[in-house]
Amino acid sequence: MKKNTDMPKTINVNTDARNASLPPSLTPEAQAFGRKLIQRFFTLNGISIAFLMDNVLILYAIRNGVPDPVVAVIASFLYLTMPFMIFGKVSLAKIGAARSWSLSWTLRYLSAAIMILAPPVSQIAPQPVVTLVIVLGAFGFALFRSMGIVCAIPLEGDVTTPGIRGNFLAGNLLRANATQILSTIFLIGVIHFRDDLWVYQLLIAAACIIGIYASRMLAHIPESHVPKASARKPLSEAIAKIIASAKIKKLIYAWCAGSAAYMMVIPFQMIAVKSGYGVSDSTAVSFSLLLMAGGIVSALVNRVIADKIGPKPILVTNTALLLICSGFWAAAPATFYSVPVGITFFIAGFCKIGILQGQSHSFLSSVKDTDRVGINMFVRIVSGAAAGIAGSVLGGGILSLVETVGVTGMDIHRFYFRFTLILLVGFVAVVSRLEDS
Repeated sequence: MKKNTDMPKTINVNTDARNASLPPSLTPEAQAFGRKLIQRFFTLNGISIAFLMDNVLILYAIRNGVPDPVVAVIASFLYLTMPFMIFGKVSLAKIGAARSWSLSWTLRYLSAAIMILAPPVSQIAPQPVVTLVIVLGAFGFALFRSMGIVCAIPLEGDVTTPGIRGNFLAGNLLRANATQILSTIFLIGVIHFRDDLWVYQLLIAAACIIGIYASRMLAHIPESHVPKASARKPLSEAIAKIIASAKIKKLIYAWCAGSAAYMMVIPFQMIAVKSGYGVSDSTAVSFSLLLMAGGIVSALVNRVIADKIGPKPILVTNTALLLICSGFWAAAPATFYSVPVGITFFIAGFCKIGILQGQSHSFLSSVKDTDRVGINMFVRIVSGAAAGIAGSVLGGGILSLVETVGVTGMDIHRFYFRFTLILLVGFVAVVSRLEDS
């Protein structure tokens, strides 16, 4: 990467030298440089995610003969690997937040590259070996994300001040969603023109190359000694502070409720469209675009209002708006109408990004910078478990229960969302107990 001459001379960006003596705080110039690098990272990372996450990964696994139950497990790796955040904490304490995030993200995309080998392996090995190649690549892709994400919030907090934090966090989500939606449009066009396995291999390879390049930027972000010192604190100390603080406990409850809310709505909207109405794959993917478009609008709105009204109204409002989506599906018409369905996806995307931005903003506003690493890790592990349980165990359990009693067709999804409406009311109540920051 070409050295940036805008870097303030008071901060040494040599990653080996700076690790030995991190400054007690960053100058405004160093903070501005750090924000610029993080913004570039989110912009490029959105492209990589579009080519690797969700639809592409699932389609690629299916095309390589991976059994459906294993595909379901692969889809849950994002949450199942959350406990590996503890290794991210260890790495952060040793080499700092920027280098640790960079290393984890580089290993993430190197792991994803393993999946490119699946088609040639299928020529010389039985199907279980091919499945193992996909599983290992997907697992590493999720695992190293969990390790690296520990560094994100402490580093974002280090390069911002309270007056600009909400705008900065919303801007990062905006950049990631904008490049992701543009990349997804490109992806749809490519697959529509040609959907051979080698096309998927090229897309994954491109995602890995861009992702590794973006990861290298992270290593040059200036940081103070605060994230590293925070990571060296034992996890037991973070847990003790959580137990002693009613405010942080409410924050965790709100974070879990918000994550569970969108997990119980968004994936099951797609299931209802595909299984309930039986639309084509291309139509289903088009609703993913509306989901991302809603996220972009949400990020734009939050950039304007986040620092003025604070995180709590954003969290409460966006969690509550999911009731509109659930209400529509609870009374979904027998005939498929693209416009109202598209509106629900747009609203759901708007709400998800609003919830994510509100969660990060409320955390940075509620937790001292010296305590962020341990508490952030604990919050993410717990909220990840809540989202995973909500989506796979609770949501899947409700669907199975409805099917067991003999309900069929679109009625399955209507009954599911009627249950979800009740749960969402409870989630809104939990988020509403969050204390003002």
